[in-house]
Order: sequence, then structure tokens, then C-alpha cells
Amino acid sequence: MLVLSVVAVLAVYAGLDADLEEKRKLRDEQVMIDYPEIITKLTMLLSSGMTIRGAFTRISKDYAKKGTKRYAYDEIQRTVNELEVGVSETAAYQNFGRRMRLLAYSRMVTIIVQNLQKGSKSIIPLLSLEASQSLMERRENAKRRAAAAGSKLLIPTGGMLLVVLIIIMVPAFSNM
Repeated sequence: MLVLSVVAVLAVYAGLDADLEEKRKLRDEQVMIDYPEIITKLTMLLSSGMTIRGAFTRISKDYAKKGTKRYAYDEIQRTVNELEVGVSETAAYQNFGRRMRLLAYSRMVTIIVQNLQKGSKSIIPLLSLEASQSLMERRENAKRRAAAAGSKLLIPTGGMLLVVLIIIMVPAFSNM
């Protein structure tokens, strides 16, 4: 009984771990899908003369109006809340990058933090370049996902072909 109990606990633990890993993958996938949109919005708002803090606040407010659940936008709202509480901008954006745990967001945060520290005007071209690269990455990711979806549908399609062949062949052989 003791051995079975230990095996059962390990099985439950492995199942929960696999479930958590699946949720993390879905989150990361959703966050990467949202990245080009976020970086494009940020670039557009900064080009119109907004500050980085104002742009984050605007993106957060627009998301709140939509009412949908998107992880990246939730993290932007959390960053805006940190800024409103009094956390320094640099620390808030670095926390945002750490919470996202993805290279693309780390690049974006690095550009933002460097701009805050150096105060240069070159943030808009850098973010524009990052936006165009992220759109290209998104297209490549969509192509990979489409190829994977095609290969996943190969087995059910083969099964359907087999069923159709059986439907045609059984009456033909029964008449012989």
C-alpha cells in the first residue's frame, strides 16, 4: 500500500507539472502573438509625442475597454499600477521584462531603459526596427504553425480515406 501511495503521489505530481508546463506554453505563445501589436502601438504613441509612461498607460486603458483576457496586456496593466504606486520607471519596466521571461520583451525593455537613462531621441527608430522584425518573426511563426497543423491533420485525413475506401469496396466485393 505504501508503494502504491508513493506511485500515486508521483503520478499526480507529474500530471500537475505537465499541466502547468502546458499552461506556460500557451501563455508564452499568446504573449508572442501580442508582441508585434504591442510594440507597434508603443512606437506609434511615442511617435505622436507621448512619453513612455503615457504610452503604457494608454495601452493599458485601451485593453481595459476591450474586456478580453490577454497575458501581455495584463502585465502592462501591472506595470502601470507599479508606476502609479511610486515605483521608478526604470524598475517598473525592468520588472515587466522579468515577468514576461521572453527575449523579445527583454529587447523592448532594454531599448526603453536605455532611452530613459540616456535620454536620446533614437528610441522611435529602434522600436520601429524592432516592430518590423517582430512582424517578420510572427509571419515565420505562423508558417511553422501552419505546417505543424497540416501534419497533425494527416492521420485523420488518412483515416477518412480508409473509411471511404471501405464504404466503396465492401459493396463491390459483396456483389461478386
